[in-house]
Amino acid sequence: MVNLNMREIAISQFKATCLAVLEDVRRTRRPVRVTRFGKPIAEVIPPRAAAKESWLGCMRDSLEIRGDIVGPVRAFRAMENSLTMQIARGYAYLDLGRRG
Repeated sequence: MVNLNMREIAISQFKATCLAVLEDVRRTRRPVRVTRFGKPIAEVIPPRAAAKESWLGCMRDSLEIRGDIVGPVRAFRAMENSLTMQIARGYAYLDLGRRG
């Protein structure tokens, strides 16, 4: 695929003006293809825009969801039934705040 927006320079010219070429790529965001005997050997491209550092989203990809997060009522009822069974067997006591 040919990039019509990319300019080409010979390797000897690139060597002589390397810092100026790099500054031009940074400033214009326009890539440069370096050639040797008319054949491309390298491309100098501007870096991608860096993501702004923010505390928002800083925990992204650090959490794994397991199980059902949509229906917590069933999970609570299962826990409650388990505790009821433990109480009946005399293993544990938990006041669920119920009255009468």
